Amino acid sequence: MFLMLQMPHMDIQYGNNANNGLTPQTPVQTIANAYTKLSATGTMNANIIVIMGTYTENNYWQSAGTTGNNYTDANYNKPATLTGIYEGVNYHSALSFIQNGNNGTNNGKFLSADTVIEYMTLNGNNGQLLFYLQGRSMTMGDGLTMNNYPNINMAGGTTGYITTATTPDFHIIGGYFNYNNNNSTTPIPYNNSTITIKSGVYARVIAGNRNEVANNTSGNVLGSASNPFNVNVIIDIKRSTKQAQYGFDVNLLVGGQTDGSIYTNNTLDVRNGNVGRILGGSIGNTRAIAGFPENSFFGSSAIKISGGTIQELYGGSLGRNQSNIYFYGTIDINISGGVVSTNLYGAGAGGVTGYSDSSTDTYKSLGQPYGAEVNINMTGGTVNGNIYGAGYRLF
Repeated sequence: MFLMLQMPHMDIQYGNNANNGLTPQTPVQTIANAYTKLSATGTMNANIIVIMGTYTENNYWQSAGTTGNNYTDANYNKPATLTGIYEGVNYHSALSFIQNGNNGTNNGKFLSADTVIEYMTLNGNNGQLLFYLQGRSMTMGDGLTMNNYPNINMAGGTTGYITTATTPDFHIIGGYFNYNNNNSTTPIPYNNSTITIKSGVYARVIAGNRNEVANNTSGNVLGSASNPFNVNVIIDIKRSTKQAQYGFDVNLLVGGQTDGSIYTNNTLDVRNGNVGRILGGSIGNTRAIAGFPENSFFGSSAIKISGGTIQELYGGSLGRNQSNIYFYGTIDINISGGVVSTNLYGAGAGGVTGYSDSSTDTYKSLGQPYGAEVNINMTGGTVNGNIYGAGYRLF
């Protein structure tokens, strides 16, 4: 279905929600109305919304949903492609892309179906943008530029960024915000997703969750041994759209999550583009919840480099100025192309990689079945620094 959108404040002349949206001459007015016209059984390639000109309304993708409705906003629960080019016509599209607030239940933008965004400018309001995919597949397609997002304050330098690089405060989070389902009784609502980045500029692309509070039902844990949260992240930026002031297309690529624990089998696949730092595991934070592991990674991380440039690579987790972060499982690093411009570490920076009977981890029994294995296979490409099978000191 072909739906044309126009500027809400120009609805008298162009957009009107009474239109059918099927031609450039009969555009609808709002994204919300466009979604009502999409097929619930359609695919991303079939459900097409063409943004004409500058779209300034922001009341879309603003609700995360809740545990009761499987983290879904029913108003936007249809696969779709939002594009600024259709049938060879460039509509010079710009989309207001702003999150609701700086804290609370709906702190961010939230995806409720598999989606593609391409060929447009994403306009901020000089505030942070946290984009939660909630287990859905997302393609940030060709031709995206970010406008009016603030640069991150790198003071402290403990969150994993390459701090010498100017970076916009725009983040992709593959999992959920303050996820609070009971992992023992409730399957992850949406899982087995693919995140594809083809253009744009990002502070972080994170496979797992982000939390701002202690979620006592989930324990800030995502998944379980029998129900891991699996994500495939592809960085394939053949035509970079980052502005000159930014150091990387993606400053930090993370296979785990910002904090809390995760059961996952992730793949981080860099084909093209400029990435600052890769972490196969998690970042870590201090937010202990009684009865749950605080910052543990259980599963596997497969890092594949076939092109592009990465400044630094860690197969494991970060530690974020603490040592109570644990990586249990397998790290596979395969390099067939591209450049790692400094060092490659098979494990993490700070924390512990692997199981030991003498570990001080209270929850080490959960990690015992995963053991520890680090494999580095290099058939091409270049590492300009050193290759270490283990990790680095406290970060």
